[in-house]
Amino acid sequence: MTLSTIKSPEEIRRLKNFKRGIDFTILIVGEEGIGKSSFINCLCQKTVIPPNMDQVNPVNASLNSDLRIEKIHVDIVEENSTPISLNLILAPGFGENIDNSLATAKIVKYLELQFDLVLKEEYKIERNQNFKDGRPHAALYFIRATSKGLRELDIEVMKELSKRCNLIPVIGKADSLTSEELVLNRRLIFSDIKRNDIKIYDFGNNDTGFEQIDELNIFENCLPFAVSGSYETKQIKGSIVHVREYPWGTFKVEDVKHNDFTLLRNVLFGSHLQELKESTSVMIYEKYRKAKLRNSVPKFANGELKIAQSPQGYEDPTIYSTEMETGKSGNELENQLKDLMNKKKLLETYTNEVKLLEEKLHIASLEG
Repeated sequence: MTLSTIKSPEEIRRLKNFKRGIDFTILIVGEEGIGKSSFINCLCQKTVIPPNMDQVNPVNASLNSDLRIEKIHVDIVEENSTPISLNLILAPGFGENIDNSLATAKIVKYLELQFDLVLKEEYKIERNQNFKDGRPHAALYFIRATSKGLRELDIEVMKELSKRCNLIPVIGKADSLTSEELVLNRRLIFSDIKRNDIKIYDFGNNDTGFEQIDELNIFENCLPFAVSGSYETKQIKGSIVHVREYPWGTFKVEDVKHNDFTLLRNVLFGSHLQELKESTSVMIYEKYRKAKLRNSVPKFANGELKIAQSPQGYEDPTIYSTEMETGKSGNELENQLKDLMNKKKLLETYTNEVKLLEEKLHIASLEG
């Protein structure tokens, strides 16, 4: 055994990622009957949601279709690619009531809870090694093409999603539109997005390795992405593809000439996967974390962080303490927090160095 046979930290991380897969979370929101389920099945290349599994009776749609949050885990394993441990967050019941005023609040509450759980975990002296990060790395918002642009509900929800997620707008059931209708709906929707100052994910703000600027322009021209899905498959030229049969011919979901499904899938699972993850933790979460700590008083109990209030006034009894720290000034509390954070970082540095040495020794013993 020689030092040259010991793998670098980057190689070790790459091997670990390949073994356990890359964690990736997508939030999918949109009204019923807009093609989300068939899209998800095509995205995952397997039947994740059976046909008609969650259809709502039209008679009861306005009475009891309360929005709820559901999670689905799917392992995406493809040849010559790092496996993806995909977590899908769905919001069935969205937009189905006559009064949808609570729909946005429920989604926001869920998203902020994920941020708060991460924040709480960060400040622990002893962290939970099995902690699951539930923050979505991308939010696909499905829009129904009405040739009238965005509805008020669309605008309201997209604004809130854009503050907490990498928002990617999507036109569902693109196969039902003519070329002229698609151009019109794209223009009207994008115009409403700009006019209402809705911040969607910026594909040109990342170093994604594109060689020519024309490749980046493709994303701008395709926003919002127009996609379709299908439960039906067919073998065409030796490949199994998802199709929809029409009198005029066969619509192929994976065909880039027919819709943007393949482009969007490549964005999520390939070209922008890492950028979406980094944007979530470095930009979106960091902004939320600063606002949270700026508007609340940190308090520690049993080595865990308690927070007096959230930026949106949302309180969860499992996370927040409504009791304020007494007997100490704000400066004293801040200094106490800084001292604790410095000690925690020092401890983490030593722990990481020990773990890295253990990994190198373990690999060296296997190769020796």
